[in-house]
Amino acid sequence: MSANTTVATATGIKNFIYASESEFVQDWHVRVTWIAFMTLWVIWGLIWVVRSFFVTSTTTEAEVSASTTDPEVSHKKFHIKAPTFNGSFAPRLERGYQVVKDALFSLLCLLSMNTFARASTYAVMILAWFFVAFAVFWFGVELVVDNRYVRVLYTVIFYALGLAIGGLAYKQGFY
Repeated sequence: MSANTTVATATGIKNFIYASESEFVQDWHVRVTWIAFMTLWVIWGLIWVVRSFFVTSTTTEAEVSASTTDPEVSHKKFHIKAPTFNGSFAPRLERGYQVVKDALFSLLCLLSMNTFARASTYAVMILAWFFVAFAVFWFGVELVVDNRYVRVLYTVIFYALGLAIGGLAYKQGFY
């Protein structure tokens, strides 16, 4: 073995390929991975906006009575009540929103760790798009089905995808 080959294997293959963080971030697969995150963020933002029209805030009777006796609140002349749906749609929309929000936060943490580690590119890109697809799919399922076994199923899927991305970060990165 030559001295150059020994140096390349001793410092890790990734550092030999990506000499700096900027080269890693400029990789096409890494950019597409972060595009997957941005796509999920846009979907979350749309659901966030729609949710504000359909889900009422939960205020207690004590808060309502306190606000009516407050002189600053009681003298307001302009008050518009937001349209809301009472029934089973609003709680399901709220749970679906939580699914996408939790997936977004998880994906942000996992992709940040993978990027700082300068780890896997292609595999994490595929897993990130699976993450986005499952978040959208399970959001739709949560709107239709109200079942705790379904919730257990999607949390196990998200957890497995997260472990796979985290495992790749530690297996191929942090050199």
